[in-house]
Amino acid sequence: MKSFSYAFAVLSAASFAAGHMQMKYPPPLRSGFNKFTTNQDYDMTSPLDPRGSNFPCRGGLKVIDSPQGQPVDEWTAGLQYNFTVTGGAYHKGGSCQASLSYDKGSTFKVISSMEGGCPLTPGDTSYKFKVPEDAPAGDCVFSWSWFNFEGNREMYQNCAVVTIKVDPRRKKRGTAMAMSQRPDMFVANVGNGCSTTEGTDLKFPQPGPVVTIEKGAKLKGPVGNCQKPAPGGDNPTEPAPSASSAPAPTSDRPTVPSPSKPAPTNDKPTVPSPSKPAPTNDKPTVPSPSKPAPTNDKPTVPSPSKPAPTNDKPTVPSPSKPAPTNDKPSIPSPSAPSKPTPTPSKPSPSKISCTGGKFPGDQNKPAQPPSTGAEPPVQPEPTSTSTPGDNNDVCTPGAYACTPDNSAWQICVVTQVWIRAGSCPEGTSCQFDESTNTPRCR
Repeated sequence: MKSFSYAFAVLSAASFAAGHMQMKYPPPLRSGFNKFTTNQDYDMTSPLDPRGSNFPCRGGLKVIDSPQGQPVDEWTAGLQYNFTVTGGAYHKGGSCQASLSYDKGSTFKVISSMEGGCPLTPGDTSYKFKVPEDAPAGDCVFSWSWFNFEGNREMYQNCAVVTIKVDPRRKKRGTAMAMSQRPDMFVANVGNGCSTTEGTDLKFPQPGPVVTIEKGAKLKGPVGNCQKPAPGGDNPTEPAPSASSAPAPTSDRPTVPSPSKPAPTNDKPTVPSPSKPAPTNDKPTVPSPSKPAPTNDKPTVPSPSKPAPTNDKPTVPSPSKPAPTNDKPSIPSPSAPSKPTPTPSKPSPSKISCTGGKFPGDQNKPAQPPSTGAEPPVQPEPTSTSTPGDNNDVCTPGAYACTPDNSAWQICVVTQVWIRAGSCPEGTSCQFDESTNTPRCR
């Protein structure tokens, strides 16, 4: 009978122990998972004493300076690792924290918080976390603490000794919060006047910069004389690692993401480049007084509008679209000049009235000389007037002549100055036929 009672008691205790959770990796102090353990704690899955007698770490820090307190692993600052919890009853999850202590458990600084869904399922569940970039090198105590969703108001905690290394080859990145400024690990349900509410996932007053929030979590803060929220609240800025051995946490659980980059746009302001004037053959070429510039411009019919006055030379503006006409400019008779004849040195633009491509008097005298070669254009070219360099004397109105460069032919108008009348086609030159007193393009 005694044997039966003893066996029942042992099985009941084992069942009770298996019904809670404990940290499996890193192997805690005095745990059966720890190869350095010689004085095992067989109640590792139980919560902390409600009076706080074995806080922190279930009293495991008593062996930290003994061979049982040797580091169980080495971690590098700035790299990502994981801790694993295991057990039979996960009490429908709850909230957990991962913390580090560099003073043998006097203070613990939070490096990651998981609100809701911790643990996710019975059995092994792993959670990723990152060792802060500025974590000091040396031996420290890693802590897993848990506040269950369902059941008695309890706090669970297991601790392991690890060594933090700093790799000098690693390029350090900025951290969201300096290690020394991270919040202390949250403590409740251990006789300190602070407690949690059953049926809720604890919302930590100061979760630190790295927080994972389970989708659908029923978050509620603690009650009583508890840790006060940080001024302005904690704004997590680092991505929070997720559990790896259970359903992957949803996208609703990550911490506040870093500001996103603005979407690229094609609406870039463009500076319009100054447009180049389109080349045109309609502009007349103004020959210099000494040597008229050769031009391939085709003569156009003078515009019916008033010619633009100039100080020295009458300029016949060209229309944008010359209208073809059979009327040829005629030269008024020398015996009937218009009004007072201006001097050759200062022709008056008012003495020339070009209308419809005709000179005054409407004498339909041919404006182009006869030619046996290529015919020059029939309309006079409205170029600026100039006196040929080798023909500065007063010309006789109605006379024809070649331009000094023999590229075109000219006529003498009533103002007794030469005006360019047309250009010879490419490959020909103007030659004056003295027998007929007419220029020809040959």
